[in-house]
Amino acid sequence: YEIPKRDWSSDVCSSDLDKPWGRGGTDIYRVRFINGRWSDPEILNSYINTTANEAFPFLLNDTTLYFASEGQFGFGGYDIFESIYRDGDWQPPRNMGYPINTSADDFGYIVNSDQNYGYFTSNRNGKSDFIFSMKKLPPKITVTGTVMSFPSNKIGRAHV
Repeated sequence: YEIPKRDWSSDVCSSDLDKPWGRGGTDIYRVRFINGRWSDPEILNSYINTTANEAFPFLLNDTTLYFASEGQFGFGGYDIFESIYRDGDWQPPRNMGYPINTSADDFGYIVNSDQNYGYFTSNRNGKSDFIFSMKKLPPKITVTGTVMSFPSNKIGRAHV
């Protein structure tokens, strides 16, 4: 599977390559488009690839990699992870958590450039793979407390 990208002249990641030099199972690789030619595949680091299967990569803005893994710590089956490219390499991935990940297979995560809506695939219904849409909602904030005046600590005529 190749990562959907806007600019095919930069890096592309691919997966489902089970090469003898891999880390086990299917791994995620990078190829570069240099001087009009694609480079040989380069395996991503061991933060990304485990001895199990990694697949379904999606690269956002050349700095954020989303992928599914059966080998990273998760809820079970394939879980979706996020890794940031910093200091010349991919950083340890973060599990996207519930409700994105469940005990079923969750994979194929793709979001818009603002990361406020997107899609992913899951077989959480126990039967088939379904595409789910998601939308990031603004946080709800609740403030509780008592309004007091200082220094007398009496309730003043406050309006909230």
